[in-house]
Amino acid sequence: MELQVTIGDLAQTRADCLATLVNPGGAWHGAVDNVIRQTGAWHSHINLNILAGSTAGHVHLVSKFDVDARSAPWNYIAFIVDDLQLPLSALVEKGVRAAELVQCNTVAFPAMRMGKMRAGGPPGEQDLKSKCSAIVQGVLQASAHVRNVDIVKLVIYEGDVNRDQIFPLCEAAAKDPGMAGQFDRPLRCIQI
Repeated sequence: MELQVTIGDLAQTRADCLATLVNPGGAWHGAVDNVIRQTGAWHSHINLNILAGSTAGHVHLVSKFDVDARSAPWNYIAFIVDDLQLPLSALVEKGVRAAELVQCNTVAFPAMRMGKMRAGGPPGEQDLKSKCSAIVQGVLQASAHVRNVDIVKLVIYEGDVNRDQIFPLCEAAAKDPGMAGQFDRPLRCIQI
């Protein structure tokens, strides 16, 4: 499996599935939500009552053919409910595994919990290094359960103040023998 860390525009990133975190209260006003809205009516396809009753980690998978989003660069969006209590690694794993259910080969994630939600997350996952490690760990955990997904893209906005630090931190985590040695499929981390 390959983790591609790229600086660019999420709306222009081709992937079979976009996996993103969404809060259960429907407060979808962040940068990623705005990008999603530009490509179609994805959010309107999610029933807020169902979402509000969803537990953290629940995944709502929406197809672009179910909404008016035929020109979107993704075929699916996996909306992963995040209450900022579950480890980021668990949420990343759920996103990759959801993409596997619909036979996707590539999954794109925005830089999660690194923007407006940067202070969010369970104890021990507050700094940039721990968030990058959690993303890598989630990809590695998912790799043990998927056969179709072979590329995971982590898309960093060009204006992100942390953009120059994220790739080296992800690469170091992927090479960490304590982490990588636990999994059957090696993870290759590259910068695009």
